[in-house]
Amino acid sequence: MRKRSVACLCLLLIAVMLLSACDGIGGDPAFTAVPMIPSEPNPFDVTPEDFDLEEYLPEDFDPEDYIPEDYAFEDYEDDEFDDDDGYFEMGSALLDNPGVAAGGPGLPVAQEPSPTPHQVPRLTPDPSETPIAVDPLDKPTQKPLDLSYVKYESAPMGISFDRPAGWKEDNPADSNVQFMEPETAARGGYRAMLTVRVVHRGSRQDTSQAKALLTEVLEEMALNTMWVDFTSDPSSSTASLGNANGHHAYYRAVFNGIPLRGRIIVVARGNALYMVRLTSTAEFYSLYEDIYRRVRETWSFI
Repeated sequence: MRKRSVACLCLLLIAVMLLSACDGIGGDPAFTAVPMIPSEPNPFDVTPEDFDLEEYLPEDFDPEDYIPEDYAFEDYEDDEFDDDDGYFEMGSALLDNPGVAAGGPGLPVAQEPSPTPHQVPRLTPDPSETPIAVDPLDKPTQKPLDLSYVKYESAPMGISFDRPAGWKEDNPADSNVQFMEPETAARGGYRAMLTVRVVHRGSRQDTSQAKALLTEVLEEMALNTMWVDFTSDPSSSTASLGNANGHHAYYRAVFNGIPLRGRIIVVARGNALYMVRLTSTAEFYSLYEDIYRRVRETWSFI
């Protein structure tokens, strides 16, 4: 057993010598080696098959010359280890608890760093952000208006068109008429209204006069104290009514806390300007606008 241990120690020392030699060959990384052709085979160019340790040992090599005098082989015989220093216990602790410091037994356990808390997205709205109104997915489908139409004709105004049956005719005159939705059929807390008006002038009218009257009517509506937050299109668009041409615009307002929406058109024909205006709740305006379309489709001058 003593011989086997000596041989192992010798091999270890030779390996250290070989590694030291190789490290010396590497040298400083800044150093550039000049290639040389060896005159004899390089003693390090060997393979495991032809490697012979005795060829590289001095003739007077004695392994015991490299062993300290106080070296005790008995501590390592038959792979038995003297664990007076407690290294086996330390190794077991490292395997069982990776948090134990690897400097020796009895050292404090290294604490793992606390994980960084995950940033939870903010669910409450930021006061500086402008909310975007989104219709709910389960918003009920608006039921179409159940309307029938009857023909309306006015000789003083010289016009005819279809208007909703059952709507109350209010303030009829030679120059204007208004139809109001029955209170029982009102949607959104507001009774929709259809207003028709004719303005006679002393000279022939054209689209420019129609646009001027449209602007004037919108300004009057904006001054109505019963309507608040009144807004209209910044610029009107061309439109036609029957065979007459003019301009139209959309508008919005709030009446008694109810958002309203409407559309107005003014056309020129001969010496007169003709106006049609429809107002309803903003929520159901798309349904009431069918009335506006029906008036335009059936409009005629008589």
